[in-house]
Amino acid sequence: SITSKTSKNIDFYTIIKASQTISEEVKLNSLLEKLMHILMENAGANKGTLVLNNSGNWEIPIQCLSNCGSCITSLDQTKDLPHTVINTVKQTQQTVLINELEKETTFAGDPYLIEHQPKSLLCIPMIEQGKFIALLLLENNLATGAFTPERVKVLQLLMTQAAISIENARLYQDLEGYNYNLEVQVKQRTQALQDKNQDLQQTLLQLQQTQTQLIQTEKMSALGQMVGGIAHEINNPITFISSNITHAREYFHDLLELLDLYRQNSSDSSSAIEEKLEELDLDFLCDDLKKLFDSMQTGSDRISKIVLGLRNFSRLDESGLKKVNIHEGLENSLMILQHRLKANHSHPEIAIVKNYGKLPPLNCWASQLNQVFMHILSNAIDALTISEIESCPEIRITTELLDAQTAIIHIIDNGIGMSDSVCQRVFEPFFTAKPIGLGTGLGLFISYQIITQQHGGQLKCISQPGQGTEFIIEIPIEGSVIQEVSRS
Repeated sequence: SITSKTSKNIDFYTIIKASQTISEEVKLNSLLEKLMHILMENAGANKGTLVLNNSGNWEIPIQCLSNCGSCITSLDQTKDLPHTVINTVKQTQQTVLINELEKETTFAGDPYLIEHQPKSLLCIPMIEQGKFIALLLLENNLATGAFTPERVKVLQLLMTQAAISIENARLYQDLEGYNYNLEVQVKQRTQALQDKNQDLQQTLLQLQQTQTQLIQTEKMSALGQMVGGIAHEINNPITFISSNITHAREYFHDLLELLDLYRQNSSDSSSAIEEKLEELDLDFLCDDLKKLFDSMQTGSDRISKIVLGLRNFSRLDESGLKKVNIHEGLENSLMILQHRLKANHSHPEIAIVKNYGKLPPLNCWASQLNQVFMHILSNAIDALTISEIESCPEIRITTELLDAQTAIIHIIDNGIGMSDSVCQRVFEPFFTAKPIGLGTGLGLFISYQIITQQHGGQLKCISQPGQGTEFIIEIPIEGSVIQEVSRS
């Protein structure tokens, strides 16, 4: 009849539409939810349960009453199901249909059926190419005979498509899992390589720093030996000169006294002597010789002080920790740099303003600490001579004692200053803000290592553009010394 053909066409259209909906979904959870809605709608069921075969472990990934809920539960641990019906379908792989429970004898003893008394019940296996994929359990608690042969046939057709879609979704899920695991492994491997590369870079940096320290230490050792040698060579003749000046002054004084006596007691002077006395201007000569001796003595004393400063700066006899006067180290460094402080054609004289506090002897590596003073003072002089400044160039040196435990040295210049970004990098190896050829970028790096690693102290830099630069050295009085830079 026309009505029968129309009904079949509607069913066919429904099957095609439902199959398309099922086949388009590749996410397993979404597929199962859509699948249950379609199957329950086409079956006219008000309760549905899907049981999946997961490599022999039967699980319930979804169950629908008024709404569908996803929660993976083991079939063996679920009591709220007709297990005799399910087990029969699992064993026979055949559909079980109960349209009138009162007339059912095979499953009459099932506890679930006795308790819930469903009007209609249907359990269909889902098989794809001989593989038992799942089984579908549907219930209708309102009407007997709800699952007609036509509906069962539609469900079986849909189950065939569902089996294919579930297998595809599982494969897709496995593929996603493999991809995820691969991504995790790649990330882990990449991170491991990055960590290893960072470790290698850190090791390389440490090796470069160690090499730099050794080179700089050797240079300073050679400089110290040279300075000490020069001081020793100069010291011997200047001692001889200084000693002889003293005797020469005494001899000259005696001769002057003798000459004066001759002049006073001589009543007769030859014309030749008178002419010579007038030519020499004896009075002027005597006064000027006194001044010459005074000048030579001053120069000799100055050279002696320079020699002493050089010997103190080199400290060749102090290879270990000793208590020293910090102020002597500062003075010796200033003495060596004195020629750079004087005015010349390119810059005026650089003033040194000192405000020394009362400091006890400091337990330190004297020659290394002198090296720090030299680097920082040299940088301050560079800042005041490389670029013109509006005010008179000045370096202020202040020392103080903090809590009777820490010696603090401030070295401040009124130069052009530095930006914050430059200030943060001044202690990095090979970094310099000076023009090309005027700095190696090692001085402050070595100074930082000496203060922090050898003396357990701190070296800080504070600066702003146009506001000058301040270096602050903090050293424990007793010296929390870690180790001396190797000289080998």
